[in-house]
Amino acid sequence: MLPASKPAKSVKSAATAAVLALSLALPAPAFALDRHDQGIVAGAIGVLLLQGLIKSTQTPHTPQAPYTPDVRPVPLPNKPAPVVYVPHVSQTPAAYAFSSYSYSERRAIQRSLARGGFYYGPLDGAFGNGTYNATLSYARATKSGRAMNSEAGAYGIYDRLLYGW
Repeated sequence: MLPASKPAKSVKSAATAAVLALSLALPAPAFALDRHDQGIVAGAIGVLLLQGLIKSTQTPHTPQAPYTPDVRPVPLPNKPAPVVYVPHVSQTPAAYAFSSYSYSERRAIQRSLARGGFYYGPLDGAFGNGTYNATLSYARATKSGRAMNSEAGAYGIYDRLLYGW
């Protein structure tokens, strides 16, 4: 009789123990068979034992989750904002056109802008932020805001203010 052993930890060890017990019990009746039959029985038992040993030494295959790449957003390095050159109002085409008028005409342009509610500064004939913003507001109100991008367009706006065209 076999000595008592610890309880089987898994199905594999129980199956291995059963195969081992059968292999010890089967050779006794095999002696009653002839030599040819004994070889077949011994070969079958050997195959069963070998399969049990191979299966008991293999690690079980655990299915793994499918590969998913890491798609977290990567923070971009801090880049400084691009430098955009904005000219001073005295360097715009509107300023060049304004400075070509006489002093009295420049004051008349400012007076027309003030009458229209666009200009609130002094009527000094100087081109500054107030005159530029008032002229730009007037041009946008009359749907000719793009004209301020060229000297010819600025002349048209100033002439309209002076002569009422």
